[in-house]
Amino acid sequence: METQRRALVKVTLGWKHAYEFEVGIMDHSAGVDVVLGMDFMVPAGIRLDLFHGTARLPDEDIVPLLKSKESEEPVSYGNHIVGGPTELLAIPGREWREFRLPRRQPSRTTHEMWIRRSTRLVPTVAKSQRGRPIWIRLTNVTTKRASCSAHEPVVLWVPREELPRKTGYARVESDKYREWQVLAYSESRDETLFGREGKLYQEWLAVQPSAVERREYPTPRALLSTAHRGFGVRQDARRR
Repeated sequence: METQRRALVKVTLGWKHAYEFEVGIMDHSAGVDVVLGMDFMVPAGIRLDLFHGTARLPDEDIVPLLKSKESEEPVSYGNHIVGGPTELLAIPGREWREFRLPRRQPSRTTHEMWIRRSTRLVPTVAKSQRGRPIWIRLTNVTTKRASCSAHEPVVLWVPREELPRKTGYARVESDKYREWQVLAYSESRDETLFGREGKLYQEWLAVQPSAVERREYPTPRALLSTAHRGFGVRQDARRR
């Protein structure tokens, strides 16, 4: 086989970046006329992750690589399991919404739970008495309306010997996650919690002593004649 001519080809990487390079066109009787090599990946800044079967683009986008049907993987390296809401969550400013995690979750002995936040939404993990995560609360820390689309990857279960393939995730036991909870508590507006705090404050205020001394006076039950008595005294004084 020999190259018949060369052409400039534009390839879109990850549906965002376009890369142009020259290829050799030949007829090799295989049903296609263009042979694309791997030479364009290095100057384009693409890194191949053959361990997970993905290609990482310059802006850290991940594109899965196609595998042939004949390829076999006798060794299982574990899967990254994603969790998120099953429906669209529209969250007003300073408020929160919850979604339930699946009942069937990976074992804590083999997988570790990671979680990530967005610019407006901060997640909080609610656990059962046995320490099993059951709910995720998303708090909108801004004054504008925010939304979380269905099946948005908020939670990620990663095998303990691996790390998340995307940035932005944090362990539930990490200091970063605790900082998120401080932000969520300070910026949220929980009507139920505020109502309880207001009730407790009124009960506490009722048993507190007064800041100034207040004398108790008997409640008047009849008309007083003090003014008439004083008038009579003045008249007697004038006569004398």
